[in-house]
Amino acid sequence: MLNYHLQQKLEKRYMKKSLQNMNRSVKTVARSFALTAILASGLALAPATQAQHAIGDPIWVVEGFGPEAWFSGSGNQVRGIALNPATGNVLVPSRADGIRVEQLNPATGESLGSLNTDGISGGILPLNRIAVTDDGQIFATNLILDSGTDFTIWYWSDENADPVALFVGNPTPNKRYGDGIGVAGTGDNVELYVSGTFTNNIAIFSFDGEELDQTPRVVTIPEDAANASIIRVPNSDYAWINGRDQVARKINLETGDIVASIPSDVLPLSFGDIDYIAANGREFLLAGIAAVEDNNFLLIDVSDDTNPVLIAETGNIGLGENMFRTAGVSIDSENEIAYVLATNVAVAAYDLSDALQITVSIEHDTTTPQAFVLQQNFPNPFNPTTNIEFSLPNAEHVQLNVYNMLGQQVATVVNEVRGAGSHTVRFDASGLGSGVYIYRLQAGEHIANMRMTLVK
Repeated sequence: MLNYHLQQKLEKRYMKKSLQNMNRSVKTVARSFALTAILASGLALAPATQAQHAIGDPIWVVEGFGPEAWFSGSGNQVRGIALNPATGNVLVPSRADGIRVEQLNPATGESLGSLNTDGISGGILPLNRIAVTDDGQIFATNLILDSGTDFTIWYWSDENADPVALFVGNPTPNKRYGDGIGVAGTGDNVELYVSGTFTNNIAIFSFDGEELDQTPRVVTIPEDAANASIIRVPNSDYAWINGRDQVARKINLETGDIVASIPSDVLPLSFGDIDYIAANGREFLLAGIAAVEDNNFLLIDVSDDTNPVLIAETGNIGLGENMFRTAGVSIDSENEIAYVLATNVAVAAYDLSDALQITVSIEHDTTTPQAFVLQQNFPNPFNPTTNIEFSLPNAEHVQLNVYNMLGQQVATVVNEVRGAGSHTVRFDASGLGSGVYIYRLQAGEHIANMRMTLVK
């Protein structure tokens, strides 16, 4: 049930529509003139590398450097966020003013109190990430490294309950856990997903409402690709995951196989969190952040997961540096409101309703190449950056590496799944010396090599 304050906010939202639409129209006209100028110049546009629309001003913002003792503006004390659909409250674990889970009013961001955290201790970080089921069951983790203190999963049956340690141990020995968390299901049929930085596994626990299965099913994934998010797509066997400087991927939770990925020119690499929403017959991810001083959040249309499109973004949600590049995202799907967190910087709420109705205004060439092709880089010779173009007839896991003339690998340009179509990537050779280099493309069973010359 929505609380009273959120209901008031939703009513006020509609009263502001006319002004918002007027401002949006002015911005859209300006963008249209800019886009027309680009197209008239004959320059090619990379597919959706920059959002064409702004999500709009936040409903509210809590600054990390404000008076709230629970939200420190320094260190790495606040890293998780989750909406509780049963109460409407926004829950934020914090270690800035003791170990606590702060309850925020969803309409104002004001603190309503905190959960009982008596007895929570242990781990490198005693309290780290949080996830909540649709019926209000709350799960949180501590953080362990690949040795030492046991990993712990904490549980509150509701916001008034005492915490219970459901699991103490290590799902896979000598692995780090507690960075990535996700949850799906309700009542006595819940699955909990956990992972960690440098861990190429997702441990999947079953929970019957009282006891957690002490022997999780472990799925192997590429690299440490799930230390930020594990978001199950409703009514499917798939989940979107995001990890430490990895591209976001869609995987099969039964096998761990990658079925899609979001190129880094659409979603920049970071430690950012993601969340999923279905609206208007389409599917979206909200993700953040882009960089240390660029704490904006990106709305990406993944309805066609082979061609994800960046359609809208927030502005930088607060002042200050997010040195750990960590973020939290939790979406109220019913009311189309997002609650976002940039560590050290700010917590904010955004109305997504307008952005979720945006359609991509640039038409893309949908002709699928019939062959695997690697083009000569351009410009060539170059200093220090150049573009490399290739085409794929089918979606494949792509590796594009650069080698010196001794056969030593000196750079990895692409290492991710790319969809069918033409792709252009930029290679920055700032750290290399002048000379001739080989770039090698492998996609599935296809391999091609080309030479390029760096002149400084």
